[in-house]
Amino acid sequence: MPPLTLEQAESNGATDLSWNAITTARAYFVSAMGSNGKEDMVMWTSSELADTGFGLMDYQTNAAVDRWLKEKVLLAPQTTRCTVPKGIFGEHGGMLRLIAYGDELNLAHPPRPKDLKAKWQPVWAVKLRVKAVTNGFLGMSGQGREGDARRDRSSAKEEETQGMPKMPQPMELLKGIFGR
Repeated sequence: MPPLTLEQAESNGATDLSWNAITTARAYFVSAMGSNGKEDMVMWTSSELADTGFGLMDYQTNAAVDRWLKEKVLLAPQTTRCTVPKGIFGEHGGMLRLIAYGDELNLAHPPRPKDLKAKWQPVWAVKLRVKAVTNGFLGMSGQGREGDARRDRSSAKEEETQGMPKMPQPMELLKGIFGR
């Protein structure tokens, strides 16, 4: 999935959040965690139900995403903005997390027979779930990095991977799994 870009704007003490639309997104979820300046930890989510959202920041099945959309736990795929109400975090801000859920793909070889009672022994099966996630701090637009919108993806990727070990290519990994 393409990357998410989270932007913020203050509006009468509340924080308006907006992000780029991802055409392959099935749903979105936003959460924030911080302090109100006392000894309290404060959690806020975009869910219409009371939910901390801890388990929602991971890959999800299509069925779970569909169920949580109906229950209004997740934001609809056409949604690209929401508002953190005034006073949730006082003057101390909080950490923001935004996730876009993609489709789940299930493949098997040979394909499952149409007759569910027929004997079936797949040689291999793959379950692929995709998501896009971004983090930031309440009050710091663009994940706190100046000029993100002006950088092209390749230069930003080079900056982020400097000093990190080279990731193996997917085909190299498959060769290792299948011993070829």
